[in-house]
Amino acid sequence: MIDTSLDDLVEKLLDSKNYGEIKNGLPDALLVVTGVTELSPNNYKLLTRTCMLYTAYGLFVEDENPDYAVEIYDIAIDYGLRALKLNKEFRRKFEQGLEYAQCAKHLGKEYVDSLAWTSTAIGLKTLLTLANAAAAMDVPLISGLALKAIELDETYFYGISHIVMGIVNSILPEFARLTGGVENSQREFNAADRAGGNRFMMAKYFRAKYYCPLAKDQVMFNKSLNGAIETDSAILPGGYILNELAKVKSKFLLDRAVIYFPQ
Repeated sequence: MIDTSLDDLVEKLLDSKNYGEIKNGLPDALLVVTGVTELSPNNYKLLTRTCMLYTAYGLFVEDENPDYAVEIYDIAIDYGLRALKLNKEFRRKFEQGLEYAQCAKHLGKEYVDSLAWTSTAIGLKTLLTLANAAAAMDVPLISGLALKAIELDETYFYGISHIVMGIVNSILPEFARLTGGVENSQREFNAADRAGGNRFMMAKYFRAKYYCPLAKDQVMFNKSLNGAIETDSAILPGGYILNELAKVKSKFLLDRAVIYFPQ
C-alpha cells in the first residue's frame, strides 16, 4: 500500500501542470517521501523513488543555489546506493572498493531505475563541482552505472542514461575515439533523442549546455534551446513538469549564451 501511495505521489508531481507550485512544494513532498521511506528502509522501490525525487529537486535549484543542489544530490546518491546495495553481490563488491562497473556487472533489468537515477545524481553533482580536482574521480562512477543502465534498457525514462553519457563524454578528453570528445558526446545525445522519441526536453537542454560549446556549434545551441522552449510540455507522458523545468533552464541558458560563445 505504501509503494502504491508513493507511486501515485511521484506520478502526480511529475505530471503536474503547475510549475511554481511544484517547485515551492517539493521540499515538503520530499520530507513526506523521506519519512515514508525510512519507515521501510529496505524497500527497493521506495529507496529508488526517493533518489529520483531528490535528483529532480536538485535540477530545480542548481541554477540559483549550486551549493545547496550539491547537498541535495548527495542525498539522492545515498538513497540510490542504498537501493543498489540491497543486492548482496553489489554490496559485497562495493564494500571491497571495486569500481562501480564491476559492482553492477551482474545486475538484472529490475535494477535499471536505481542505476539510472544514481548515475544521474552523481553526474549532476560532478558537473557542479568540476572546479574541485577530486570531482574528476567521480567520472568512472557515473559511467560504470549509466552504461549498465543502457545495457539493460536504453529507453528507460526517455533515454536519461544516454543523456548522462552525452554529458560525461563532453567533459572527458577524447581517448582513441573510444571515450570522450565531440563525436562520442554527439552519439549519446542522438541516442537519447531516439530512445525518448524527441519528447524529453532535458536532452535538448543538456545537449546545448555541454555538447554544443565543445563542438563550437552555436546554431545547434540556439536550435536545441529554442526547441525545448517552444515544445508543448504535454508531449512527455508522465513528465510534464520536467519538460516545464527544461523550458525554464533553457531560457536561463539562452540568456547566458555569451558565456559559452564569446563574441
